[in-house]
This record gives sequence, C-alpha cells and structure tokens, in this order.
Amino acid sequence: MADIPKTHPRYHSLTLRHLITDGLKAGLATEAALLAHGRGEAFYYLLGEKTHDFAHEAIQAASALIVTARHPVFSVNGNTASLAAAALLDLVKAYPRLKVEVNLFYHSPGRSRLIREHLEAVGIPGVLESCAADNVELATIESPRRRMNPEGIAQADVVVVALEDGDRCQALVEAGKQVIAIDLNPLSRTAQLAQVSIVDELTQVIPLLTAQISADLQTDPTSLAERIARYDNRDVLARAIGAIRTGA
Repeated sequence: MADIPKTHPRYHSLTLRHLITDGLKAGLATEAALLAHGRGEAFYYLLGEKTHDFAHEAIQAASALIVTARHPVFSVNGNTASLAAAALLDLVKAYPRLKVEVNLFYHSPGRSRLIREHLEAVGIPGVLESCAADNVELATIESPRRRMNPEGIAQADVVVVALEDGDRCQALVEAGKQVIAIDLNPLSRTAQLAQVSIVDELTQVIPLLTAQISADLQTDPTSLAERIARYDNRDVLARAIGAIRTGA
C-alpha cells in the first residue's frame, strides 16, 4: 500500500482506497468493487465522515441480536475481505460463536478460495465457503449468491451482511433470517429490507460492534431482548436520510 502521511486530511479515505485497489490486485475484489466503494465513499462524505447516534443505536441492536442468536454468521465478500480482515479477526476473537462465510456475487471457486485463505492468514479460524457441492440454495434468486454453506448461512438465524446486494438481502429475510446490514446508503434496497441497518463505514463499524458485543456478554438476556424489541429500523433510516439531506 502507498505511504500516505497520517497528517493528510484524507488519510483514512485514501487508506481505504488503497486497500481496495490492493485487494483487486490480489484477486480478492473485482473491478465492480471499485465502483461500489466509490459510491459508499460519497455517502460517507455526506454523513460528515463520522459515526452518528443512529448508527450507534443500530450497532447496539445488532450486538443484542448476535449475542442472543442461536447461529450467527458474518457474510464476507471481496470488499469486506480487502478492507476489514484484521478488524473481523478482533470481532471473532471477542465472540467465537460468530461464524464467517465467504459469499460472492462475481463468484469463482478460485476467488472464493483466495478470500478464505486471506481471512485464515490473518488468523480467522474455520472460514466457510458458499461454493461446495453440498451447498443449500436460496430459492428466490439466481445469482451465485444463492448458495449457502450448510454449516453457515443455511442454518443461521442472524446474518451480518456488509456491502451487500439487495436481492440476496431480500431472499435472506424471506427465508426467515434476521439480517444486519452495514451500508452507507440508507436508500439502498439492502438497508431498506434488513431488520437492522447500520449506516456507517465498515471499518468504523466493526470495532464498535466488537466493543459492544464484549460489553453485552455481561448483559442480562432479558435486557438484550428488550433492546431488540425497542429498536425501530424505520426511524434509524429516516434519521440517516435526514442527516444526508441536511448535512447535519
């Protein structure tokens, strides 16, 4: 990655750009990943490049869902692997019950294997892939993302999706799963369809989610259930849209 001085006003943004381009060169991400990242970066600018109160509220709800889930799974694509592998390792260390599964729109067995090996190289154990012969499939979509590992997303009750496409989010919800979306665009189909939408930048979200889960491991399950019941994703999305429109 390029040597970017930390005093540069766009240091964080430029660092993420180089992580994505490095991921492209390594075969983790595709050319389309660059377009998706740029779109997200534009929304992050409009949000003032900070974590808002509505994102903190969604993170708290997400943590409660994950901690109380029977079988939570974090779905990883090329962008997520390129940007946040180390942060994802910290999350899994904090909550080892959270499984990690590679799931790709622009799928090839070779790229899936590269991403799994990249995640395992940073220390994430037991990474699953959605490309084996015994995969289970979502019935309502035709893209390669319909595939689910039988030990991962297929049996998950809670799925965390980052930088996701809307058709699979809809299919997961229709399959009865609770979906937590990390998405900088509150108007996207993914954000609109998920039960919990964290409108914030991925590499900012995962450490905050890790800290919240660590705290919630000591929280009474009844309190976590009450937090989930109080959570209103429509209100969170409305506040996120308002922040973008007003520049607040």
